[in-house]
Amino acid sequence: MIGGIAELLAREAIRHTIASYNHAGDRGRVAELAETFTPDGVLEVRRAGEPDNIDRAEGRSAIIEMLTAFVADGTTQRNARTGSTRYVRHFVTGTHITLHADRAEVASYFAVLTGHGLDHWGRYRDVLVPVHGRWLLSERIVWVDRQDG
Repeated sequence: MIGGIAELLAREAIRHTIASYNHAGDRGRVAELAETFTPDGVLEVRRAGEPDNIDRAEGRSAIIEMLTAFVADGTTQRNARTGSTRYVRHFVTGTHITLHADRAEVASYFAVLTGHGLDHWGRYRDVLVPVHGRWLLSERIVWVDRQDG
């Protein structure tokens, strides 16, 4: 466990990484979002009630590819069929950080709003590691508890 000012700085850097992920994602900037991960980071998306429906990407280029597919199929900002753009806003709360010297384990809740209202919500389970003065995601598991959009 880290203590004192170093712990406060680490916690704030972790929160900044989580916010940067969502800020980039809400704007469809998937390459920028991928930079919140370590080069070999893992992004996994699981949906409640669909145990076999897991999207998994390992490494920044695979994360970009996976999220670009979500954008292209209309899951996020641009609907490829209609060409329309919609907004996406992630709200993250209840962030609980367990800090170790070499990693942080983080649990958060999220809700996503679009022009149609509440679209989906769930949980993030993250592992972040310090890399050159930043805390980056080495693993993010997104549990989508429900999707109405």
